[in-house]
Amino acid sequence: MKINMRFLSRYITIILVLTTILSFTPITYLNSLYSYAIEDNSVIMNNVSVFIDDEYFNPNKDFYNVNSRTLAPMRSLFEKLGATVTWEGQTKTITAETEDKIIIIAINSNEATVNGVPITLSAPPLLINNTTYVPLRFIAESFDYNVDWDGDTKTINISNQPSASRKKYYDKYSSSNYYMNEYINMEMIDNNLLMISGAASSEKTNGVFTLNSPNTHNALYNKVFEIGKDKNYNEIINLDSISDGDYEICIYFNKEYQDSYRNYYDNIDIKITDGKLYFPVSPVYYNNYSKYSASSNDDPSNYLTLKTQGENEIAKIKNIANNITKNAYSNYDKVKCIADWVSDNIYYDYDSLKNGTIPSLTDIETLSTKTSVCQGYAELTTSLLRAAGIPARMSTGFALGITTEGDWKKVDSSKSNHAWNEAYVNGRWVIIDTTWNSSNKYENGQYIKGSIKSLYFDPSIEAISYTHKFDTYR
Repeated sequence: MKINMRFLSRYITIILVLTTILSFTPITYLNSLYSYAIEDNSVIMNNVSVFIDDEYFNPNKDFYNVNSRTLAPMRSLFEKLGATVTWEGQTKTITAETEDKIIIIAINSNEATVNGVPITLSAPPLLINNTTYVPLRFIAESFDYNVDWDGDTKTINISNQPSASRKKYYDKYSSSNYYMNEYINMEMIDNNLLMISGAASSEKTNGVFTLNSPNTHNALYNKVFEIGKDKNYNEIINLDSISDGDYEICIYFNKEYQDSYRNYYDNIDIKITDGKLYFPVSPVYYNNYSKYSASSNDDPSNYLTLKTQGENEIAKIKNIANNITKNAYSNYDKVKCIADWVSDNIYYDYDSLKNGTIPSLTDIETLSTKTSVCQGYAELTTSLLRAAGIPARMSTGFALGITTEGDWKKVDSSKSNHAWNEAYVNGRWVIIDTTWNSSNKYENGQYIKGSIKSLYFDPSIEAISYTHKFDTYR
C-alpha cells in the first residue's frame, strides 16, 4: 500500500494544532463548543440572595445575567420547588416532573414544553460548568410562582402568592427579641391604636412618644407615659386624628430628678393608610436576613483565635477581659459587660473623621489611644470577647451614618463604611455595635464623656435593618 507522505504530514500537523488548542482552551470556551456557555456580554451576579415563600434558599451556584436575562441554576431550584429532575445526555434534554406537570427543555433551544404545550423561552438554556442554566422567570412561572427582583439589595423573591401581597409592612416593631432589660415593642391593636410596651434602665422615670414629620422632623403628636417601679411601661397611643401619610416615631426618656428628655429610639418609620398603621419593611431587610441566615452555620470555633501578636499584648487583652467579666453570671452577660465596657471607655475620633485622616488601629492601639472610629471599636470588641472565651467575628457593611443623610439611596455600595460585631452565645450569633452604643467623642483634641446605650446590643434583624446593611464577616 502506497502512503501519500505529504497528506500524512499535513494530517499530523492538523492533529497537533487541534491538540494544542484544546490543551490550553478555557473551560468556558470548551463549553461553547456544545452550548452558548458564558457569552462575552454575560455577567456573574455576585451576592444574590434568594427567598422562596419568604424562606432563604442557597442554591450553591452562581446566577448569570446574559443579554439582560437572569439565568438561574435549574436543578437546584426545580428540586426546591418539588420537582424530580432527570438529564438525557445524548440529546442534552432535561425533564422536570411533579404530580401535575411535566416540563421538558433542551440545551440551546428556545422551545420548551409544559404538559405538552410549547413555550417559547426568553433565552435558550445554557450549560455552564456542567450546570444547566435557564431563565429564572421560566423556572418560577412553570410552577405558577411569581418572581420579584430587587436590584438595590440583589434579592430574588419567588412566591406562590401575588406580588402585591408580599410582605412590605409589619404590624409590630420589636427593638430586640432577646435582650429584655431594655427594649421596646410597638404593636397595632386596632386601625388607629398603637400599644407601646417595654423595659427601661433603672435611672429612667418617664418617657415621651412623638410622631414626627419625616420632612421637617416637627412633632405632630406627643404623649408622656410613666415608667413603673419595676422599670416596665405599657401605653396605648390613639392616632385617629392623624391623616394618612409617612411619619417617624421617636421615643424620649428622662432620668430621675431631671426635667429634660433625651431621644433614645430614633426615627422609626411608620405609615398610615386608610386609617391603618404599618411599619414599612426596611429596603435592606431581605439582604440582611439572607446574609445572617447563611452565616449562622459558621463554625464558632473558627472565631476564637486572638489576632493580637506578642505575649505581653495577649496577656494584657486577657487580663482586661477577665476583669470586665469577673462578676458576669453567664456567657450572654459576659458579652453585654464587654460591649458596655468598650462603648464606655473608647471615644469616637471625630477629629480624624473631619480631617479625612482616619487611621486603621489595632485592638492594642485603640486601647492605648482610647480613640478610634468603628473599625477600632470592632477590633477591640472582637479581641476582648475571644479572650473571654466567646466566639466573636467582625461584620463589615454599610450604615446610615453622617455621610448618608439617612437615605439608603445615598450609600456608596462599592465600599463598606461601617464595622460592628457578632458574638456566639446560646446557639446563635448576637449582633453588637459598640460604636453606635457609645456617645463618647474625641473632638478638637478633647475627650468628651457621653452615655452608653443598649439599643444596638442584640437588636432584632428587623430593627437593625433600618440603619445597617450586612455585607461580609471576618
